[in-house]
Amino acid sequence: MLDLDNFLDSRAAEMAPGGIVFGYFLSRQDPANPQNQTNPESIHHEFENAWNDLIDEVCNEHNTLSSP
Repeated sequence: MLDLDNFLDSRAAEMAPGGIVFGYFLSRQDPANPQNQTNPESIHHEFENAWNDLIDEVCNEHNTLSSP
């Protein structure tokens, strides 16, 4: 866990106040069977949807603040 702590500390030092770090950790459903791993393609769509939702939220917030 020390490597992860160091990585996150380094990213925190690089970020602007209020920034967000997004972590993506693949795992095995069955540690005894290396063939049975999480398929990154299967969850890519979910991350893409989450990213698009975030962009929509920011754009809507900006439009609301810009409206007279």
